[in-house]
Amino acid sequence: MKHLILASALLGLAGAFNGANAVIVGAPGSAAQTTDLGIWTHDTNGTSVDPLNQALPGARVGLVSSGAAAPASGPINFNLAGTSPSTIGAFLASQPAFMYPVAPANANCPAVGCQNANLSGNLGAFNHASLFEFSFTVTSAGTISVIHDDGVSLFHDLGGGNNPDLATGNLFPAGASAPTFVGPATTASLTPGSYDLFYTAANGLPEVLQADFMVTPAPEPASLALIGSALVGFGWLGRRRRKVA
Repeated sequence: MKHLILASALLGLAGAFNGANAVIVGAPGSAAQTTDLGIWTHDTNGTSVDPLNQALPGARVGLVSSGAAAPASGPINFNLAGTSPSTIGAFLASQPAFMYPVAPANANCPAVGCQNANLSGNLGAFNHASLFEFSFTVTSAGTISVIHDDGVSLFHDLGGGNNPDLATGNLFPAGASAPTFVGPATTASLTPGSYDLFYTAANGLPEVLQADFMVTPAPEPASLALIGSALVGFGWLGRRRRKVA
């Protein structure tokens, strides 16, 4: 009997902490909605350690605004293959749902020349960089997972809309902000609130950015009951072993 109780309880524990699949930030149904987009681009000094090639808020000072426009909304899910034109317009066109509410021609890049501005230099050249800042709001606690080929960083947003709180620091590991980043997806646990996601394109094609968000599931009542059964079962089993000893 105890084995049945414990088996059922363990199954309940597994079910209680099994979350829903991750949803791309900004996609319909996601608990993290994008509200703003800023774009900066400029020639840099040709080294990967140039601060302007890092996916950090400070890079905005040295780069020239090429379309820091708001509000904007859409899924943060971009993929520019190596055979595509290396322009900001081509990068944004790979996810046409990321559009501005007022849609003139070239709505993804409202600033003059933004569509045809270089996204980055040639692979390994590090002589041009584009910095993207996506602001988004999280309505539930969960985990963000960002697949990227160049650098990313993440900061709390003080007031919503391109206003990173530098005092709280980068929520991602420091190494993830470098344009030479190589590794698995970059992740962080988030609480409800506003955030700024920075992405740099500074190392040639391809350019890849996919941000997924998975809500932390709350145990259902039935699962809570099974968790209680597990605790009772473990306690009963421990008591029985003490008696036998």
